[in-house]
Amino acid sequence: MESFTEDLWEMILARLPLKSMTSSKLVCKQWKAIVESPLLRKIFDSHHQNSQSSWSLMDREHEVMAHYGCEIWGLSRSLGSYISFLNEKFETEKVRYVSYTEVGLMLIGMPAFSYYVANPISRQCVELPPIPLSLEVHFFGVSGLVTRIENGLLLGYKVVLVRTRCIRSNVSIDVLIYSSEAGLWSFKTIHYSALPVSLKGKLYWRGMCLDGKEAVVSHDFYAESEQCLIIHFPDSEKNPYFRRAVTASQGFIMYINSYKDDLSLRVWRLKSGEWQIVSEILLETAFDCILLGMNPFDANKMYFKSDVHTCLTFTNLLHKGAKFGLKERSSFGHTLSFEGVLVPQKIERLYSNYSTFFLPRWLYRIPSPPS
Repeated sequence: MESFTEDLWEMILARLPLKSMTSSKLVCKQWKAIVESPLLRKIFDSHHQNSQSSWSLMDREHEVMAHYGCEIWGLSRSLGSYISFLNEKFETEKVRYVSYTEVGLMLIGMPAFSYYVANPISRQCVELPPIPLSLEVHFFGVSGLVTRIENGLLLGYKVVLVRTRCIRSNVSIDVLIYSSEAGLWSFKTIHYSALPVSLKGKLYWRGMCLDGKEAVVSHDFYAESEQCLIIHFPDSEKNPYFRRAVTASQGFIMYINSYKDDLSLRVWRLKSGEWQIVSEILLETAFDCILLGMNPFDANKMYFKSDVHTCLTFTNLLHKGAKFGLKERSSFGHTLSFEGVLVPQKIERLYSNYSTFFLPRWLYRIPSPPS
């Protein structure tokens, strides 16, 4: 083995799942340098270009559904089992999983307004500094976590706490922002809410405009502008009682709507600031379901909470059908499991507090502040 050239080692190590590859960095300095090289990552991406990563459907405290056993990570158990190390670390049941990002990081909320950013696979957990008392933190609700990635490297993240208020003729959003690059909390007002969607350094909210119509409100927290981008729904002129849901899949913001007296389900994709219709299917019965999440790697697969069956509902737009009480294997031969019983909620509630947490195609470490 000592006679192997570096290019041979790259071809060999690139065929390991990420969890094993990370462990191989501990063997010797040569392997560590190879694993951390940009060339090995290109070989790894090419080898796994048709593979899906592990992902889970989460609420604030529990894992509802899990997909694992993929070639990219080689995990033998679900993400929820890795997240459990946080309960052991803090020795409390009051851990709240607040927000998730597309790079596998999660924001954790604790009592007394303390926050942590964690990577459940590497078991890395970073405590954020206390919020200055002068910022009146008790008026702010937790919003999300955004990241900055350049050339495949995770350079930084920002934690965003939001307070929405109306001022005369416009809507203003006050935000507290923690920046890993500065290591400090700061205050900002954005001129222009269900859980936001985090994607590519931006947060997307479902907001209410001054004319009473719902829209998607977006802000780039790595831009210098203080303006929000308001994107009206494509059906904003129609019946306002649509069951609307905003989520992310395949790197796009997705919008799904239905109306309980309408036998149709419509899916749009946000591209270049405009909504593009992806699919529209007719249903056999009225759709009394609330969207919980969408497969982050396949926009044809969606998961709902059925008000009638009080269970998880799986819908594949290509097959135009639904399966109730989901507990099965995925088409890739990996484990797709449904854990627990969904909490019943009133039919009038048109949104959910579930988020899709998925692992990226590479292992990112949490950036440290300058100090």
